[in-house]
Amino acid sequence: MYTIAGGVFGVKPLKQKLIIGIGVYETAEVYGMEKLEDNSDCVICLSNKRNTMVMPCKHICLCNECADVLSNNKSDCPICRIRIQEFSIIQGK
Repeated sequence: MYTIAGGVFGVKPLKQKLIIGIGVYETAEVYGMEKLEDNSDCVICLSNKRNTMVMPCKHICLCNECADVLSNNKSDCPICRIRIQEFSIIQGK
């Protein structure tokens, strides 16, 4: 926290690069990650738990079964309607 001219401001990094061995990785914001801890349901079937991230928008809103169905069609993200390019399954703890 910083205090400037009587106000208190927090700092949040927008981008971060990680260097692991010879690889360089850039971190990115993932939308819906905080709701994974609440065991939120898939926005399509409303019965399975969310575990799949939609790319390129990075919304975690689907279960892997619904992602399989959407991957067979040219589909859009159910949250923002951006064309889906790929899916990434998020492994829980």
